[in-house]
Amino acid sequence: MHLVVAFRQGLPKAVLSDGQSVAIEFRWARRQYDLLPAMAADLVSRRVNVLTAAAGEPSALRAKREEAMQE
Repeated sequence: MHLVVAFRQGLPKAVLSDGQSVAIEFRWARRQYDLLPAMAADLVSRRVNVLTAAAGEPSALRAKREEAMQE
């Protein structure tokens, strides 16, 4: 959860504001890694501009793979 707090604190530094210039949606797999492909595919299909995931985690790797498949 500390990553979410840090992310939100950094938004003003990028001249962004949650709910005004950006919409932030969270997805949590809670270690249910079998959910990741569908979660990543859903976000990619929405054509989001930015998709972030915890670095090195299975979620980050799956998001990257899903995005590459959509190109």
